[in-house]
Amino acid sequence: PARPPVTNLSIAAAEAFGPDGLADGDNPENAHYAIASDAPLPWSTQWYVTPQFGMLKHGTGLLLDLGKRVTVTSVRLGLSSYQGANLQLQIGNAADPGHFTVAATATDTGGVVRLTLHRQASARYLLIWFTLLPPDGSGHYAESVSGVLVNGRR
Repeated sequence: PARPPVTNLSIAAAEAFGPDGLADGDNPENAHYAIASDAPLPWSTQWYVTPQFGMLKHGTGLLLDLGKRVTVTSVRLGLSSYQGANLQLQIGNAADPGHFTVAATATDTGGVVRLTLHRQASARYLLIWFTLLPPDGSGHYAESVSGVLVNGRR
């Protein structure tokens, strides 16, 4: 049988995610801004004094729940215009930090980013995980995320 076409997949929820999971993500009250088409602002990390999160943690990000297992082919997201972010797109079928695998990466990036998976994968959860933050133009380091689109097959 023919495979279904690649299409935009719906995202059921977005939550702030930190090294300890949902308990310590940055700015959790605004996480849904990353996927909302009418968001007043993007979701943003907290600001830090170094690109490595002020040595307070080893990363931060957003957990996207796709509602069910789907085949993911790529993810498009809008970052701030400042270059310098390093990020990973991780996939998994449980919202547990120990059960994700890296499916795509981007280094020294900013603006609109398209992450194409190394190989198509079936997953319910996607984790946009920042490992290095860019300068924010005011002497700190931070990143923002908006307009997240996930492509794949239902």
